[in-house]
Amino acid sequence: MNDRQFPATVKESKRLQEEAYRFRSEEIPPHHADKQLLVSSYKEILKMALALPVRIEEEYKAESIEASWATMMKAFQERDRALKDHLARLGDLEGVAEKLRRNIKECDRALESISSRVFEEAKRVHKVNPLEPNYPVEQLEKELKYEEERITSMLKDAKYLLEEGYPRAAELHKQVLDLQQRHAEIALDFKTKVLDVLEDRRAKAQRKPLTEAELIASNPSFRFLHECIEWCKEKQRKIASAGFAADVFSLAKQLDEQRGENGEIAAFQSKVD
Repeated sequence: MNDRQFPATVKESKRLQEEAYRFRSEEIPPHHADKQLLVSSYKEILKMALALPVRIEEEYKAESIEASWATMMKAFQERDRALKDHLARLGDLEGVAEKLRRNIKECDRALESISSRVFEEAKRVHKVNPLEPNYPVEQLEKELKYEEERITSMLKDAKYLLEEGYPRAAELHKQVLDLQQRHAEIALDFKTKVLDVLEDRRAKAQRKPLTEAELIASNPSFRFLHECIEWCKEKQRKIASAGFAADVFSLAKQLDEQRGENGEIAAFQSKVD
C-alpha cells in the first residue's frame, strides 16, 4: 500500500488501477465484514477471556483491529489518489507527445515543400523584374518564419517530455533537432541563392547612372574610348584647318606631313583594333 513507484506507461498504470478497483470491490467488502464480526464479538470474547482467565494480546483487541483497518484503508486511499494523479500526469505527457508527433510530421512535409520551391525560385530570381513585388518569395519568407516558430515550440515540448521522463522523449527530441538543422540549411539556401541575388539585382536596377566624367575617372575601358574619340576629333580639326600651299616646295612639305599623319592614323588604328 505504501509503494509509490508506478510504471512509466499508461497501459501498465491502468493495469494497476484495475487491480486497485478489484481490491476495493472484491477484497475489501468480505474482509470488512470479518472485521465487523470480530469487533461485535469482542465483548463475548473478552468475558470468556476474563473467566478462564486468559490475557488477550493488544493486537487482538477491538481498538487495535479498528486502528489497523483504518491505517490500511488510509494507505489504500492515498495510493489510489497517487495512482490517479500519476495517470493524469501520464495522460498529459501522452497528449504533449501526440501533439509533438503531429507537428513533426507536418513540419517535415512543410520543409520538403519549401525546399523544392526555394530550388525553383533560385532559378527564377535571375529572370524576374527585381523592382516588382515578388509574392512567391514573400510567401517563402512567411512559411520559413512559421516553421522556425513551430520548431521552437516543439523543442520546448520535447524538453518538457525529457524532464518528465517520458519513455520516447529522447527519440522525439532528436527528430526535432533534425528538423531544426534542415530548416537552417534551407533558410541559408534561401538567403544566399534567392534573397541576396534579388537584393543585388534590385540595387543595380535602382543605381543612378554615372556621368561621363565619373565613367572616365572610374572605368579604364571607357577612359581609353574617350581618349580615342578626343584624338580623332583633334585630327579632324587639324585636317579641316589645313589649306593647300601656293608653291611646289610648300606642297611637297605638306605631302611629307600628311604622310606622317597617315602613319600615325595607321598606328592608332592598329592600337584600337
